[in-house]
Amino acid sequence: MKRRPRAALTLRNGALLAFVVATCHYLSLPEGVFLALGVLTVLESDLGGGVIAGRERFTGTLMGLIAVVISSGALTAAPQAIQVCAGLTLARIFGFAAGLTSGYVVGGQVVAGSLLHHSSNWWYYAFWRTITTLLGVMLGIVISRQIYSERAISQWQEKCNSWLMELAQALSKLNTSPDGPQVFQNLRTFRNELRQGLPELAAEQSVLDAHENRTLLWAQHVLQQGSTVMSCCRDLAPLLNSSPKNPFISEQIMDALISCGCTRLKGLTTGDESAQNLEALHQIQGMLQVGVRRHLNEDLSPKNVMAGMEMQSKMDLLMASRLILLVEALINAPHPLPNLWKQKHLADRVKSW
Repeated sequence: MKRRPRAALTLRNGALLAFVVATCHYLSLPEGVFLALGVLTVLESDLGGGVIAGRERFTGTLMGLIAVVISSGALTAAPQAIQVCAGLTLARIFGFAAGLTSGYVVGGQVVAGSLLHHSSNWWYYAFWRTITTLLGVMLGIVISRQIYSERAISQWQEKCNSWLMELAQALSKLNTSPDGPQVFQNLRTFRNELRQGLPELAAEQSVLDAHENRTLLWAQHVLQQGSTVMSCCRDLAPLLNSSPKNPFISEQIMDALISCGCTRLKGLTTGDESAQNLEALHQIQGMLQVGVRRHLNEDLSPKNVMAGMEMQSKMDLLMASRLILLVEALINAPHPLPNLWKQKHLADRVKSW
């Protein structure tokens, strides 16, 4: 699914914020500006990132409120500077305890706003700021779900498809002209970026479906099996390039493994699964296991043991393990989730209209 046009999202956010601000003004809602800021915090990202940002903002605001209550109550007779210093310190400590990455800044702003600018009625200010922030975050999540929604899973899947296609390209060259280390380093960096997006998927899934984590589990499974394919290709590339002959399977079977593997990876990006291709991978797996067992038995035969030739090359063991892991990872790669491909095809149809 393609990323939503930024111009459309900007217009959506601007119109909704104008409506929220007008409503707060009409209702004379105390500290209504923080309701608008809470909405904006959520809307300026996809749903997954918006949920995380909204949690950070509300939790930081709540930590700031607690810090103000403690510092103001315990240091009533202390100078204002001491109260502010104690409040900021407590807000930072509470932020660490709550695992905040940026929300502690909001907590510090609550402390500063309460004890510096509203010292005479800080409770009124801090209380209403917390309430309006909570309302803004909740409203932003509802809007993000219902109006021109931008989902983290759609963007993550698009990036993952690009990664799988690059994996398929690296696999296709494995038996002819293997890629160099830099290509696999780039694939690893790409994979790490996908891993960094998993918290957003988890946050989004907690809002969309609190009882199931199918999307997150699917994404983790894709990364696990794809990482295995990547590491196997990286290790097999120099081995196949330096060895004149594969001791375990024939060149024809190796070509079939690469061809079926590329088809399998590409099928994960398009949603087109081939039962025949998967069956062919199972057959190749069986032939590979037979070839590895036969080769190892030959190395351990009495004749070779007497000649001191058993396991004469550790590269054979490495090659065998990587070939077995490669075919298993290709077989175990998860099928695309039906709901994701339904969303993708629906978006493509809307775009064609």
